[in-house]
Amino acid sequence: MCEGEFFSRVAFSGGHEQTIIAVVNGDFDAGVVWADGLGEWEDGFNSGALRRATDSGIVDMNDIVEIWRSKPIPEGPIVIRNALPEDVRQTVIDLMANLHETDLDCAYGVAAGETAGFQPISHEAYETIIAIRKSQMN
Repeated sequence: MCEGEFFSRVAFSGGHEQTIIAVVNGDFDAGVVWADGLGEWEDGFNSGALRRATDSGIVDMNDIVEIWRSKPIPEGPIVIRNALPEDVRQTVIDLMANLHETDLDCAYGVAAGETAGFQPISHEAYETIIAIRKSQMN
């Protein structure tokens, strides 16, 4: 890690929101948080922890500085147990697929910000991330 090389210490804050608060309060010099990187900086982007913090008044984006941004990373999936009846699974899939069109406020809450919508994906979408994690375990 970067401890000693770039930072005097590296610590886990407990979560993205806690990291934002720690940086704003001066407890941390820098932190890693989730944001989609789309939209305007001043708004905390379109979705993610920075958007939630901005919307709730926890942070004024003019009080912090972006020092690095990764390439887009697929967001975590909303999953459904295989043991559920097929009609229940399909109802949830349809609900999520149409949420943006049927209840924009709810979609905003689920996505933690603006979203173009949700779509079904498969395990294959995460194979790159899984391979990276496996390589780090060796």
